[in-house]
Amino acid sequence: MNKLTIRQKEIIDYVARQIASIGRPPTRQEIADNFGFASPNAAQDHLIAIQRKGYIRLGHNKARAIEVLQ
Repeated sequence: MNKLTIRQKEIIDYVARQIASIGRPPTRQEIADNFGFASPNAAQDHLIAIQRKGYIRLGHNKARAIEVLQ
């Protein structure tokens, strides 16, 4: 697996914390709000990059479909 950037690590940690604390992953909008991104598309771009590196699996057409694999 490819190494995560600092921001990608922060995002995956945030997703994992949300799953642990409220039982579901955050939406792209919640990720964008938490990290100060201009839009959910920026969050989606990060999630796609993290998925390519093999750390998460994204579901299609679902706002909360993020599965942490590690």
